[in-house]
Amino acid sequence: VTKSVTHATPAAFMAHADDRRQHADIAEQIANSDIDVLFGGGWAYFVPASNYGSKRKDQKNLLAALETRMPVILTYDSLSEHIDTPRLAALLAPGSLPKAVDRDYSLSRLTQIAVGILSKNRNGFVLVVEGSQIDTAAHDQDPQYLIEELIDFDDAVGAGLDFARKKGRTLIVVTADHETGGMAVHDGSIEKRQVASTVFTTTGHTAAMVPLFADGPGSRHFNGIRDNARVGRSLIELLLKKEMKNQASSQ
Repeated sequence: VTKSVTHATPAAFMAHADDRRQHADIAEQIANSDIDVLFGGGWAYFVPASNYGSKRKDQKNLLAALETRMPVILTYDSLSEHIDTPRLAALLAPGSLPKAVDRDYSLSRLTQIAVGILSKNRNGFVLVVEGSQIDTAAHDQDPQYLIEELIDFDDAVGAGLDFARKKGRTLIVVTADHETGGMAVHDGSIEKRQVASTVFTTTGHTAAMVPLFADGPGSRHFNGIRDNARVGRSLIELLLKKEMKNQASSQ
C-alpha cells in the first residue's frame, strides 16, 4: 500500500479494531499475525515511544516482533537484497509513502516483488494491493496528484495481470470501497490525451458507484452491480471452496 500498513484497507485484512484510528493497536496485531509480505509505510507505529519519529505511547518494539519471523527493511534500496526470502516486511516511511511522482520506485515494482515471493507457496496466496493516495488526492481536489496516483495503481494492476495470465490460475479483482470528490471530466481529446477541465463537487466521499473489474478463474462471481460487502463475501467463499478442495485431494 502507499499509505501506512495500519491504514483502513490493509488493516481490514490483518486486524480487528472498533476504530480505524487505533493505529498502535492495529500495528501490534499485524506484528503478531501470520502475514507473509508487508509493504508500505507506517514504521512509526512499530517502534517504541522513545525512538525518534515514533507515534506510539508505549515502549513496545513491534519491529523486533516482526523480525522474529521475517527480514524487516526500512529503505527501498535494501529491498533487492531480500527478494529470495519466503517472507518480507518493508516499511519504507514513518507514515504514508511519498507521492508517486516523488518516489524512485513504483507500486507496480512492489507488486512484482510481492508476487515473486508469494508465488513460491504451492498452496497459493492472497495479495491486497492498494493505490491508497488516490483517495487523498481526491480529498485534496488535486487533479494532477490524482492522475499520477491512478497511473501508479494502474501499472500495479498491469503487473498483477501479467503474472495471472502467464499462470492462468489467478483471480484478479480491482475495485474501490467508495468514490471521493465527485470529479467530473469536461471535454478534451483522446488523441492528445488531454482534458479541457476537471471539476470536483466535494472534498468528501460520494454515493457514486465505483467500477468492479475481475479477470481469471472465478471472475463470473463479480459481474453486474453488487453491494460492496458482497465482494468480500464472494472472495471468502472462493477461498473456502479452494481449501475444501485441497483437503479432499490430500485425503
